[in-house]
Amino acid sequence: MRWAPIFLMLCMWLTACPHPGSSRTDGLTELLRAEAAAAVSGTRVYEGDVFPRGTEALPVYRYERWVDTGRGPARATHLTYSAEGVPLVLQQAVYSESAELESFFEVHAQTGLVGRVVVAADGSATFETTVSGRTRTRTEGPGAPLVVGPTLFSVVQKHRTLLETGASVPIRFVVLERLGSVRFVLRRVETGPGADVYELAPAGRLTGWIVPTARLELDGAGRILRYDGLVPPQDPGGRKNLDASVVYTRDRP
Repeated sequence: MRWAPIFLMLCMWLTACPHPGSSRTDGLTELLRAEAAAAVSGTRVYEGDVFPRGTEALPVYRYERWVDTGRGPARATHLTYSAEGVPLVLQQAVYSESAELESFFEVHAQTGLVGRVVVAADGSATFETTVSGRTRTRTEGPGAPLVVGPTLFSVVQKHRTLLETGASVPIRFVVLERLGSVRFVLRRVETGPGADVYELAPAGRLTGWIVPTARLELDGAGRILRYDGLVPPQDPGGRKNLDASVVYTRDRP
């Protein structure tokens, strides 16, 4: 019985249930369109077709990755669209050459969230979210490197030599809706002539009961081929984050 309150708290933290404004997508659509137009610069690297995991008949979402390395730190933008082409989620990360996160910004029309993360030099981070006019902030102390969706594949690439030795890399994955991060462990689990497979597994036992382990398949050059795991948009029913399979079509190296 003593585990019940802890388990309930983890469920509330990690499942990212819709916010009170989750059905009010219209109010953020124009903001998202404006942010998307301003954010898309540099080079489109790939697009990914997003399916519920285990079903790959028709994609329910599509997302694009844009990277701008023209001036200063790299800036990567992920834009997720509905099957009808309506922008739903914008995520943008600024990060160093070693894939260390410097800042992160998100507009999520499905949950009604606008938020950001700013990482200090010592690795601590300030989280801020606004939902339905209510703004919340929280500071998290330093620890393992902070990772977001737009930096995940870059982190795998930067640590690939270390991962090939069998070592594991601890990270903290940002959960902006909950003003914090969750600890994961990154490791290589399979290798073959055409691709390597990596796992992103929750570091905590209780977390592992709730959050599915993600799998990333990269080719010999370190380019993403396939991803299986949670993605930013919600499931088509709008009840929770989507456990998905993503298949990529590449535009640039």
